[in-house]
Amino acid sequence: MTCGRGLNALPIAEFVFAAILRAEKRLDETGARSEADWRRHDIGRLYGTTLGLVGYGSLGQAIARRALAFDMNVMVNRRTAWDGERGIAAAGIDENFAAADHLVIAAPRTSETEGTIGAELLGVAKQGLHLINTSRGGLVDQEALVAAFVAGDIGSATLDVTTPEPLPDGHPLYTLPNVFTSPHISWAGGDQDQAFQDRLVKNLDAI
Repeated sequence: MTCGRGLNALPIAEFVFAAILRAEKRLDETGARSEADWRRHDIGRLYGTTLGLVGYGSLGQAIARRALAFDMNVMVNRRTAWDGERGIAAAGIDENFAAADHLVIAAPRTSETEGTIGAELLGVAKQGLHLINTSRGGLVDQEALVAAFVAGDIGSATLDVTTPEPLPDGHPLYTLPNVFTSPHISWAGGDQDQAFQDRLVKNLDAI
């Protein structure tokens, strides 16, 4: 009858950019709580940095539009052949990891993508990479991810999805200071219920 594909793309894209801005502007570290905190801080920027996207469906496209508005360079890895779009470069997944300052996993979980993000890709990542996963936890080899942090291969991660969900108490991803884990909420904050009802009614009318 219908499906909800694409209905969560906009709130998730906003979540992704909240995570990117949080990381670049160091909002957790630079808040002033006393007179002594009024000092200069080195913070980052988005313009001129590179956003990598693994997957380019409705979510990847929504994220790319926002990245271009911030004057970021955008590189996309997708399963099907593609020449890119204006301002967006097509790239292999290894190229993406090697060049991206922020890399977003926006691909579906399938038998082909399961465990895609493992030790090999994390080992070629650009120094300081911020990895963001709002897709499915199963795309990332979490043991390899923890090892990559210990080895200093990547800089930080924002994980809205994990395997399992929730992670058990004491899991290393809870204890690493440069990992932000949220309880699978990146989709929230929109009007998806109404949008789903509208799509269902439209499909019923089309029968």
